[in-house]
Amino acid sequence: MDEFLDELFKEEINNSLENKWTLKFDKETSTAYFVDENNNKMDYDTFSFILEALKNTEYDEEEKRVGKMRKEPFDEFTRRRFKLMDYTLINDSSPDTLEVYSDDIGIFTMHSFYVRNNRRIDNYVAYFNSWDVEKMLPALISYVERCKEKKKLKI
Repeated sequence: MDEFLDELFKEEINNSLENKWTLKFDKETSTAYFVDENNNKMDYDTFSFILEALKNTEYDEEEKRVGKMRKEPFDEFTRRRFKLMDYTLINDSSPDTLEVYSDDIGIFTMHSFYVRNNRRIDNYVAYFNSWDVEKMLPALISYVERCKEKKKLKI
C-alpha cells in the first residue's frame, strides 16, 4: 500500500485489523453492518475505508476476468477498430473525461469517467437509440440557442 495512504488510514487499518468483525443483516430495513466481538457497530470511517478497499479488490478481480479497463479517451486506432462514429471528446481535463460517440448498431453513448489510484471510476454511462436522441434534439437545440442569446446579452 502507498505510504501516504498507509499513514492517512492508519487508524482505520488498525481498527479493522484489531477487531474480529461479523457481518449482520437487518431484514426489516434491508441494511447490513459490521459488529465487533462486543457487539459494537463499526464506525463510519472504518466502514468507508473497508468499503473502498473492497471496491478496489472488486475492480482488480474484474480486470483479471475481462482484461484491463481503459483509463484514457479512445484513441484514433481504437475508434476505427470499434467502428465508432461521431466521436467527440467533450472534456479531457484531469481528472474527468467525457466523450460521446455512436456505433454501427445504432447506439449513441455518453461516457463520463475519472481515474483514481490507477482505476477507472465511471461517473455515468448513458446509452441512447436514434429515437431517444431525436426526442432530445429539440431540447438540446433550445438550450444551446438560449445560452448563446444570454452570451449576446451578457446576462
